[in-house]
Amino acid sequence: MAGRVVIVTGASSGIGEATARAFAAAGDRVVLVARRADRLQHLASALPESIAVTADLTQPDECFRIADAAVARYGQIDVLVNNAGLGRYNWIDRSDPEDIRVEVLVNLVAPILLTRTVVPVMLRRGHGVL
Repeated sequence: MAGRVVIVTGASSGIGEATARAFAAAGDRVVLVARRADRLQHLASALPESIAVTADLTQPDECFRIADAAVARYGQIDVLVNNAGLGRYNWIDRSDPEDIRVEVLVNLVAPILLTRTVVPVMLRRGHGVL
């Protein structure tokens, strides 16, 4: 199914980068999303037909910007891979409240909001994969 438009969050390293590379190798157009602009640009230069969207998923408005960038460039969104995540390893009684807030935003709230943002685009086309 080459030619899909795929958004991959957390694409600057690890599983996200490997996932983005696999979709690109299959002939898909990949929207690379992460906070680290330098790593995203480096990856985008290696993946034909990809674009880099630097975003902070703790900010709800970034979800709209990501979807808008995908639609502006490719006119559609076919697949969303909510891969971005973080974990702080500490005892709960020693955890900083701000660290807890950021972890919940990135790992729970952002995937929900980004999904909510792309679903209408997918529904208009009659298909999509989350």
